[in-house]
Amino acid sequence: MQSRALSPMLLLGAAALLSGAAPADLPETVAEGFYAVVLKYAQTGGVPNTKERAELAPFVTPTLLKALSNADGAEVLYAKKTNHEVPPLVEGDLFTSMFEGATTAKVTQCTAEGTHQNCAVALTYVDARDKSTTRWTDTAVFAKTSAGWRLDDIVYGGTWDFGHKGKLSTLLRDVVLEANQE
Repeated sequence: MQSRALSPMLLLGAAALLSGAAPADLPETVAEGFYAVVLKYAQTGGVPNTKERAELAPFVTPTLLKALSNADGAEVLYAKKTNHEVPPLVEGDLFTSMFEGATTAKVTQCTAEGTHQNCAVALTYVDARDKSTTRWTDTAVFAKTSAGWRLDDIVYGGTWDFGHKGKLSTLLRDVVLEANQE
């Protein structure tokens, strides 16, 4: 299994998560904790299950958590409708532009944008087979909640042909719509 490099901030975020402590109220710190969980599950891919959503919950808005839950329910419905004979609606890593996910994540800059904070996240994927490296930047969008700053959306920044484009919220909405149309 490939080792995933974590920055000191990711380690602090992970430690806070494991200890049950609430993330600090800075978008950068919340982003680091979020990506610590995401890197842990990058190889699993798809829509997070109940256990994975529980680990993400301290870092995301209630709106995003509900959208993830709805998408998980849609995947279950789709699997039943198709007798599990087709792949799930979402394969690969959901939280980065790249299907394979990332091996490292580093918050590089956060800026205010109206009532939100946008954090640029420098992501890297190193292919274990040929050691090739892919780098890109996604944008983590944070909203202020009663619990503090929480991740509300991701804007995918990858420029290759295959991979997620647009926003995480749109992708999750489309999963629910597609499952209900089948």
